[in-house]
Amino acid sequence: MQTFNLVFKNDSLGTAKTVEFKGQNAASAFKVLEGERDARRAELWSDGEQLAEIVRDRSGVWQIKAGHEIRA
Repeated sequence: MQTFNLVFKNDSLGTAKTVEFKGQNAASAFKVLEGERDARRAELWSDGEQLAEIVRDRSGVWQIKAGHEIRA
C-alpha cells in the first residue's frame, strides 16, 4: 500500500491539518474526504509530489484538478 497525505489549509470551513493514510491508489482519498465538510479544499500528496487538488461542491459533485494543472 502507498502512503498519501491530504493537506487542508486553515479556512472558514476548518483548521489547517494533514491527514496521512494508506491506500491502493489515489482514489482511496475519497473515503477519507467523505468525513469533511462540502466545499473544503484538500491537496493530495504522495512521495513529495502534489497529485491533485480536490473539493466536493455543495451539491456533492467532486471537482479534481490534476497536479500538472495546478502547476501550469
